[in-house]
Amino acid sequence: MASFSFSDYAITSLSMDLTHLKEDQTLRLAISPSGEYCQKEKSYKLSIDFSAKIDLENDDSPSEVTILHMIIVSDFIFRETLEFEDIPTYFFSNSIAIIFPYIRAFVSNVTLMANSQPILLPTLNTMPLSDQLKTHTRIS
Repeated sequence: MASFSFSDYAITSLSMDLTHLKEDQTLRLAISPSGEYCQKEKSYKLSIDFSAKIDLENDDSPSEVTILHMIIVSDFIFRETLEFEDIPTYFFSNSIAIIFPYIRAFVSNVTLMANSQPILLPTLNTMPLSDQLKTHTRIS
């Protein structure tokens, strides 16, 4: 069984426009994971492109507005050297599950500190994202 540990994370990009956000508005979340596996260093760099969008109703036509967009990068270390094919499937869903609470907390805190209605993200089932992450992993 391959074991891994969470090493570090950083929010590398953030943009926010809460101008059109209203109370009890439905958010559409877009989460796009990608990664880079370095076999020599036994490391995996997970990158999550996250955005929250709302529908803006106007007189002409409905449009979509991104109210928050961020990229968060996190590092994981494997205990032993593995071929990419030998990385267990559970790593891909678990790595996202490990970092998602950091995204949730950051979004809540930054919107609260902006003196806006805090955005409280729901919990997330990361299983559907694991195949996407595995497919979008570069090997270096």
